Amino acid sequence: MREEMTSQAQIFIIAAAIACLFSAIYLVNVFNEAKLNIIANASGLIVSLFIRFAISWFELDPAWLALPILLATFIPFVIKLALFRRAMI
Repeated sequence: MREEMTSQAQIFIIAAAIACLFSAIYLVNVFNEAKLNIIANASGLIVSLFIRFAISWFELDPAWLALPILLATFIPFVIKLALFRRAMI
C-alpha cells in the first residue's frame, strides 16, 4: 500500500529534518554556557513565534510555516556557532 504525499507534507518533513540536524549539531557542542543556551534558544523561539503569527495574520499559504520550524533551531545554531568561532580566535 503506497500513499502519495502532498507537497505540503514534503515541505514540513524536510523542514523538520533540517531543524533536527541543527539541534543535533549544537547539542554535541558542550562548549557554551547554560546562560548562552537559554538566550540563544529564546531568541530563536521569539522570532519563530512572531513569524508564525505574521503568517497567520496575513493568511499566507500554510507551506510558509516551514520557515519558523527551521528558524527555531537555526537562529540558536548561528548564535552559538558565531560565539564559538569568536572564542577560538
